[in-house]
Amino acid sequence: MHMPSPADTPSPLTPEVLERLHAAGLRLTVATRAVLGVLAAAPNSSPCHFEVLAQLKARGVAINRVTLYRLLDRLAACGLLLRHPDPNERRWRFTWAGATPTSASTPLPLAAAAPTAQTALQPHFECDSCHQLLPLALEHPAAPPGAAPHTQTAAELEAQLHAQALAQNWSAALAALGHRAQRLDLTLHGTCAGCSHPTPQPPATQPT
Repeated sequence: MHMPSPADTPSPLTPEVLERLHAAGLRLTVATRAVLGVLAAAPNSSPCHFEVLAQLKARGVAINRVTLYRLLDRLAACGLLLRHPDPNERRWRFTWAGATPTSASTPLPLAAAAPTAQTALQPHFECDSCHQLLPLALEHPAAPPGAAPHTQTAAELEAQLHAQALAQNWSAALAALGHRAQRLDLTLHGTCAGCSHPTPQPPATQPT
């Protein structure tokens, strides 16, 4: 899985990211910087633990694989990474979430008020072939000049309210058992357009 080099992307260490690290008790070690850099450099990718390890080794960062897995898990727990199971293999995959309020991990319990673009779930689509992770926008694109802006339909509002109600019910059920839900991830799986209809490759030139 190709990922841009560190020089291609800005530093992911924004004040919000640093605040989350501090709140989670995570020190800004060389390994933490490197892991955040790898995932932030390709925010639509979803590498597994071993693919992240390979990227770190390519950058000259030495880290024990068990230590890396624990670090990935803690970064997911504090909301900087999204962690989701691979549907074809028994492994976790990780995706950059940053510190934006519209990441695919919505904090629980959700607000009881009508959802907005900031409080509603932000679902993603993951290609099971290339593991590209694409956000599914809940907002409609801006209307062309002179055209009437899109108004949320009753069906769209009902769907978002239903999702919030489910999240609240699940959170309450877990709380009754002594568990504490922190976020809800929603990912749709399938095959992306690029994998479904790959660009034909030109035939190899035969030597004369």
